[in-house]
Amino acid sequence: MTLPSIHSYRPRRLLLSWVGLAAVAAVMVPAVSPLPAWSGILIFLPAHLTLLWAQLSPSCRWLGPVVDKVPGFVASDQLWLTLDDGPDPDETPAVLEVLDRHGAKATFFVIGTRASAHPELIREIRRRGHQVANHSATHPQGLFWALPRPAVARELDGGAQALREALGDDDGAQPPPLFRSPVGMTPISLPTLLAERGWLRIGWSARGLDGVARPDLDAVERRLVAGARPGAILALHEGRGHAPELLGRLLPRLQAAGLACAVPDASSLGADSGRR
Repeated sequence: MTLPSIHSYRPRRLLLSWVGLAAVAAVMVPAVSPLPAWSGILIFLPAHLTLLWAQLSPSCRWLGPVVDKVPGFVASDQLWLTLDDGPDPDETPAVLEVLDRHGAKATFFVIGTRASAHPELIREIRRRGHQVANHSATHPQGLFWALPRPAVARELDGGAQALREALGDDDGAQPPPLFRSPVGMTPISLPTLLAERGWLRIGWSARGLDGVARPDLDAVERRLVAGARPGAILALHEGRGHAPELLGRLLPRLQAAGLACAVPDASSLGADSGRR
């Protein structure tokens, strides 16, 4: 799969052009017509809602590309298992034991502040043969979509720096060029910042909606199993107390379906996968 350069990414150019034209029209039309000034709000509203959808919808590609499947796994029996929001001292060790027991490999998208607080868990994840990747420095899930460019850059670089420091002298300590946004949000500046760093935005094919306390694990399991197929990216969460149990239920079902959890090479996910 070749991800287009953000500089020539047509959906983004069209969307931002439309928003710009709508903003101009919202100012000019009331100024040169008998329409009341507040009519400018109605003129701009459709463009604003479209932009808001692009920022808040995890699977939307209007602002920039997102990886939501593993092309190299489609013709195999493999899928990509990912876990967000760790590491968690109460849960990550148990998660690792469950993964080991079932011979499954996963990518842990970790929060920088938590990686800094528990570097031993980051190193243990790597020692067990799993991957750790950037899930932002502080996980500002409520406002990430609206952050200005400097704040988004700090979230990207702070998360990467925390990973590098936690890994220390571990073999291959440089974190992979992958980033998963908090809640899958897309600030307007994010695709450009990722392109400048040569990083890929990683989404998912299926998620369990388990990023809350005490979710209905039966429903979570059904959602994940329904989306499990070769090449799929499954998104789960740790740190809420249920990840070991959920994995203990999910992994046998994946194995019974002939599916194996593996970690893809970043270079196979897109053309712009260099490191900064």
